[in-house]
Amino acid sequence: MNEQEIYLPQWQALSNQRRLDIFRQIIRYFVRPLWPVTNIRSLKMQYGQIIIDSCQADLNQQTFIFVPGNLQGHFADGIKAISPFMIARTATTANLWLIGELNTITGEIQGDQAALKPYASEIDAFLYRRKHSLDPFTTTQQTTEVGQLVFQTTTGDNIALAVKKNWSYRKLRRHLRAVGCNLATKNQWEYSANGNLSPFELPINQDWLTTDYYQTGYGVAFPTAQNHELLNDSGIVKANPFAVEADSKEIVAQLINADLEIDLPETLTANFVYRPVINVQLD
Repeated sequence: MNEQEIYLPQWQALSNQRRLDIFRQIIRYFVRPLWPVTNIRSLKMQYGQIIIDSCQADLNQQTFIFVPGNLQGHFADGIKAISPFMIARTATTANLWLIGELNTITGEIQGDQAALKPYASEIDAFLYRRKHSLDPFTTTQQTTEVGQLVFQTTTGDNIALAVKKNWSYRKLRRHLRAVGCNLATKNQWEYSANGNLSPFELPINQDWLTTDYYQTGYGVAFPTAQNHELLNDSGIVKANPFAVEADSKEIVAQLINADLEIDLPETLTANFVYRPVINVQLD
């Protein structure tokens, strides 16, 4: 691949197969080798007559979306250049660290095996509890804690595995950097959410067929929960643009572009969320 191919407008003009081929190369170059990579696929968001095409993959059981670079990106405060990056489709509660996923039928565990190894006893205890329940038709609670491990129901037979963390903003950011990630910059967050659309539009067709999240821009997804999303600037956060009943695209756009100044607590709580980013910069 050449650098022009991962920037607009050339990225959008490529064939779907070429975009996928480039995306696979990006994953090989920039994603932590210990992370399992599955379900590499196309992404399509439709805004009226405008279609945004990109790619996505499940990296360590979390979906990441590729956002192409743009030398003339549209922002609320003007035209700016932005480099390509990958961003998590959904945000994670700030006091949790996702390490993998458990299939409750087969017992198969997918994820960063080095991170999962210390929690083998918690996983065994969880499976034993399910297997020996007095009610054979029991269903797992939305969130179950066993020791330091949190089991969160997702879709189908899979359960997300996360470690409880009592950490500060600084420690979270340091942990992300240790695995090749970072928090989104203000520009990355806004660009992935507005999709370089000027004027801003809400999609008429989402890529992810779910009733639990609203997708916008390049496919980043938001629930309706009230939370504040952490950025790579400890002085500002972003409010969930779909946490209030937004009856117009103008209100959603205002919320996407609004910066909330805040003094973060010493220990991050569940009121905050974070969305990992993997920067893509060719030498």
